[in-house]
Amino acid sequence: MKSSISIASIIVCIIVYVAADCYQEAGCSNSHGNDKIYKVGQRWRPDSVSCYTCKCISTKKFVLACLEAVNKKPNLSVKKSQMSARFESPVTYTPDEDIEIPREEANTKECSPTRAPIYNWATGTFEPITYKMVYYYYTEKKSRCCSRFMNFTNVHPSCKVVKINKCRSIVVRRDNPNERCNRAMSLIG
Repeated sequence: MKSSISIASIIVCIIVYVAADCYQEAGCSNSHGNDKIYKVGQRWRPDSVSCYTCKCISTKKFVLACLEAVNKKPNLSVKKSQMSARFESPVTYTPDEDIEIPREEANTKECSPTRAPIYNWATGTFEPITYKMVYYYYTEKKSRCCSRFMNFTNVHPSCKVVKINKCRSIVVRRDNPNERCNRAMSLIG
């Protein structure tokens, strides 16, 4: 009974707070050492912080959103009266589109003028028009590095953190360092 309570308290302590100890850098190279450049999806341990593992990822940087007219005639299979046609919206939308552009073009890219619906004086209605949102982006490689081990923070005053090696530590009781501490604490890692 006592062991199940202590196990439950340890689980509660772990669940109390766990956050990822991570950082991101531009590019995918091991800048402190061999200057090796990694491809998207590859993992490595940086020379500067050996307790971390890095992964090369590709990210989209959105630079511009434009509303563009599409040369598409809507299907008008149902005949409508002139009166009901006047109250219908002549504007329809197609699904959004993402378009990749070179990074050099990102600062100079501009939206082209958007055509408005044209009023037909003979019928007294607007001509149908279809629009879509176009999102322009460029891709860049980043290193996402996260700690491979847990670091303890906000440790209860009756406990202390003991370093086992360069990357690992444990929390023990102050009055008995041979016994693990079962008090509240936060973990990062």
